[in-house]
Amino acid sequence: MGSQARRWLTALVAAATVALLTAGAAGAAITTVTNDPTGAGQVAASMAGAGANVVGASFTMNYPTAPANGIENSPLGGFPTNGGTFGILTTGDVQLADDPNSSPSSGLDQNGGSRTDGTHLRGNTDFDATVLKVDLLAPAGANCLTFDFKFFSEEFPEFVNTQFNDAFIAELDASTWTTNGSAIIAPNNFAFDPAGRVISINAAGNTSMTAGNAAGTTYDGATPVLSASHQVTPGAHSLYLSIFDQGDQIYDSAVFLDNLRVGFVPNPAVNCKPGAQPVNFRMTLAPPNDENLRGQSHTVTATLTGEGGAPVAGATIQFQVTGANSTSGTGVTNASGQATFTYVGTNLGDDTITACYNADNSPDGSCEAVASAAKRWVIGPPATLDLAPPTATNVVDSQHCVTATVRDAASNATPGITVRFSVTGSVTTSGSQVTDANGQATFCYTGPGLPGGDTITAYADTNTNNTQDAGEPGDTATKTWVIPTSTAGCKVTYGGRIAAGNGDKATLGGNAQAPAKGQEEYQDHGPAAAMDVHSINVQAVTCSADGTAASIFGQATIDGVGTYDYRIDVKDLGEPGSNDTYRVRLSNGYDSGEQTLDGGNVQIHT
Repeated sequence: MGSQARRWLTALVAAATVALLTAGAAGAAITTVTNDPTGAGQVAASMAGAGANVVGASFTMNYPTAPANGIENSPLGGFPTNGGTFGILTTGDVQLADDPNSSPSSGLDQNGGSRTDGTHLRGNTDFDATVLKVDLLAPAGANCLTFDFKFFSEEFPEFVNTQFNDAFIAELDASTWTTNGSAIIAPNNFAFDPAGRVISINAAGNTSMTAGNAAGTTYDGATPVLSASHQVTPGAHSLYLSIFDQGDQIYDSAVFLDNLRVGFVPNPAVNCKPGAQPVNFRMTLAPPNDENLRGQSHTVTATLTGEGGAPVAGATIQFQVTGANSTSGTGVTNASGQATFTYVGTNLGDDTITACYNADNSPDGSCEAVASAAKRWVIGPPATLDLAPPTATNVVDSQHCVTATVRDAASNATPGITVRFSVTGSVTTSGSQVTDANGQATFCYTGPGLPGGDTITAYADTNTNNTQDAGEPGDTATKTWVIPTSTAGCKVTYGGRIAAGNGDKATLGGNAQAPAKGQEEYQDHGPAAAMDVHSINVQAVTCSADGTAASIFGQATIDGVGTYDYRIDVKDLGEPGSNDTYRVRLSNGYDSGEQTLDGGNVQIHT
């Protein structure tokens, strides 16, 4: 009997023994998935970690009905390495993976026939192959894809360095591996051993298989927990993970898959180079994503663990920030394996924060453990609004402007915010403006004709609903309007009749002389607003430079009682006065309007 015949007979006996020992009880924690995009997506999701935005998945297999692949939600063989689940690909039956190792040759021939009658997926010596394709989108700033894996086989150790060389291959964006006799050709494989060969029972160096590495599983040997990396650019990529029997289709092999992550690493030529590497340390960086206001501080915490998840104390962690805010620093892990790093974001935009543990202090800066986090610095919603000037005094009829400065909770100027202004008092008006790049909006209005005061309010209408809601900041300013200073040498005399704006007949007369001298009379004869106005004093007299217009300010009684502010505006438009005009305004709201004299004259002298 030849060696292949003995191998086949041994497998048949072993399979029967395993079936008797485990009937009805095998693999309760393992879920076999369907070999369609739904099942492939479940495996991909079970292994997805930080930054792995999986958008699709599919299987390519010799036998699409084989129970070869699944997910596990309990600890097995050093997995999971991240989260609570991981994926399993096999060349036989995934439910065997967590069975007792009661046989040296557990396996399932997916074809169900003789040992070498199956079809080939690639070349001429592969059997029972599975190719898992994982489609993903690498986020902005990402430069490295990494995943954890562990290869198991029942071929070990009996068939080391023979033609029975089951293997695992990882490729990015194109799957081109094939077989030819005892050779495995995989030019795109990035999960290779130190000798540049695919990971198999013949793996060398620090990727070599041992029986101890397979403890707790049905398999006779396994590699250590390994990781493999490949540089990426932001955008769409496809990861191809393949496992297959070589030489025949009898004994099973498997690969455990977890912690697929896509992110940023410093110096990717060193820290994202291809090749399988033992995972001796693990590091996380928290929070993995965060958003702060510009000018605030941000703290990240790196947690470093070693074998069995034990915290590593006294380790120096190198932190580096790239992006909108470039800075760096170091921290030393405490008894919990944690080190923190804090910095202030002075610029708007995105940062990538990396933490590196260079365990052997290698000069090239390679990291035995690395983790990254994303940070965004933004301008927050309005938190304060300040009106300037808070108080001001201006002459009547002049323009007054207030400027609202809107800032967020970190005192950043907030552009693009609608500020609504309202004026009450001597003037009633309102308006809105949008803040500029400096967070400022300016509102101007013209003052009243008579002395008085205004209250100016403004608020940031963040949601533009024209209502000051809770949390929308505002402020108040005050404005005082005063009469002008008299024009030196200004002298006015006038008298005559007008038809007031309300339709009443009115008579008028008076004189005024700078700085504050004169007597003014005005009588509205009704019926709309009959009143007799007599000045108490003259407080200011102003004349235009060309001597054609003058204004008189002071206080008066109405019908012999009270004290009211008045303002009289006259124009001297030439003799004999038929085009001259007169207007009186009172602080009780009366306004004759500017009216041409029906009879009389105005004379202005400067």
